[in-house]
Amino acid sequence: MRSRLFLLFLLVPLAKGQQQMSHEGQVVRTTQKIAATPQNGMSSEEATVRNTYAKLSYACQVGVLAKAVLFNGKRFADEKGPVASDQAGIERELAKQPDLELKDFRIGDVAHIKDKPLASFITVPTDSFKLINDGANYGIGSQFSTTNTTISWATLLWRSSQEAAAYSKEVSDETSKKTIGQLVAPARVPYSRYASFSVHAILQGKSISYNALFLFPQDAHKGDLWPIDTVIGSELITLTKAPLYPGALVETTFRELPVVRAWIDSHRISACPVKGQRAVCCDPQTGICGLDDETVQKAMGVPVDPITRDAMPKGKAQ
Repeated sequence: MRSRLFLLFLLVPLAKGQQQMSHEGQVVRTTQKIAATPQNGMSSEEATVRNTYAKLSYACQVGVLAKAVLFNGKRFADEKGPVASDQAGIERELAKQPDLELKDFRIGDVAHIKDKPLASFITVPTDSFKLINDGANYGIGSQFSTTNTTISWATLLWRSSQEAAAYSKEVSDETSKKTIGQLVAPARVPYSRYASFSVHAILQGKSISYNALFLFPQDAHKGDLWPIDTVIGSELITLTKAPLYPGALVETTFRELPVVRAWIDSHRISACPVKGQRAVCCDPQTGICGLDDETVQKAMGVPVDPITRDAMPKGKAQ
């Protein structure tokens, strides 16, 4: 039976509103400046691609913190990571998260490549990743106050050799005889632009290089971005739509943990285009995502109920 992950990779994204979501040493504070529009001649397509992978790296870092402080290092029974009190362990795990280099961009009209084989734009991987999008509603309170908030994150893992071999065969079978035109023909909305590029990814000290392709709807209000990355997989589609503001870290007593506070401070953005919103801003030039500084300041200005400090381990994540 074909894996759900790969079938989703080749599924045509639904029109807007139809796609369902699945569950998103010392650090010195720096305030990043985010460009509201692509700069230095970068096309909007390239900027979108770069922001997508920047969000992936950011979401994986949030995942390290979320699992440490909300789940005591174990989101699932077979998972073991650093706990909230293990600052050195959390910093080591943060350093292992994906480092993604993108280059060799080609941008153009889908009509110009519709007769070309899909296989010429992507890589049939021998190794591959498993991307897990996750999230939780979190509540903590006392007799005086209650805080209910949310957090979404991602986890990127290497597949086992057996999983990777099976996945590679599925990719080959599905792409070897298909053209770009045949790929987009079933789409409910027209896809008019494309970006092809190469990726060099490092995760947990191991690296992989490959090619990927993004397709862009003719009308962004009616269709969704279509990332075709055969190494990371179809869950990139979900990640592009996930709300990634880490409310459970910023708006609760968890922000007082030194490693969490250092991470928040190093991801505050002074010129975020979406001012005053619980959103994530990304800079395609630097590949860095962060949080609107004004929004963080406002959240930090709301005092933490001191009683919830003692109740912190009893907070409930679902």
